[in-house]
Amino acid sequence: MNRFLLVLIIFGCARVGYPPGKPETNPPNIEIEYPQKFNKFPIQINLKIKDDTKIKTLKILENEQKIFEFQIQLPETTISILIDTLKDFSDTTATYNFTIQAEDIYDNIANKKFTIYYKKEENPPSIQILNTNFTNLPYTIHLNLKDDTKLKNLTLFKDKSILNSFSLSSKDTTLLIQIDSLNTKLLRLRAEDIYLNSSEVIIRIY
Repeated sequence: MNRFLLVLIIFGCARVGYPPGKPETNPPNIEIEYPQKFNKFPIQINLKIKDDTKIKTLKILENEQKIFEFQIQLPETTISILIDTLKDFSDTTATYNFTIQAEDIYDNIANKKFTIYYKKEENPPSIQILNTNFTNLPYTIHLNLKDDTKLKNLTLFKDKSILNSFSLSSKDTTLLIQIDSLNTKLLRLRAEDIYLNSSEVIIRIY
């Protein structure tokens, strides 16, 4: 009688149990809803996580530093997280790289990464061409740049290559650019501010 019961138990486990070795090997599934950019706190991140068995832990990392950890013990969960500050936050251009890490009860781990950009303002710089001289070398371009906050750089392109680049640190500046040699009919100027807002102008040389 005992031998018969033992056979039934083994057979039942073979049908409904997990294969030998690691019982289940599928990592959790993570869905994330988040803002592409933010200009003030808080930041809201919405998560939906599912697993074939049970989710054990959920971790949230920002720039490789853990900022949240949750014990779940459910096969499915939905979580909304409000982040009201960030470590090393600064009031200039910032890129925040997040990682959502979910681990199930069989140590299967899923990682999902995303990036949120901080932008205090979104107005691009203005570029005003005051004067040009393309008659004799060196060619000259006289221009004025303005921004609501602070300019970061100005890049001069010849075709697709960078001809020159200028670091800037004010919100209003005037530049006189000299070009010693040129073999193109078109120049492109791109100005960028500290919040990565940019604007471009095309200058045609006749």
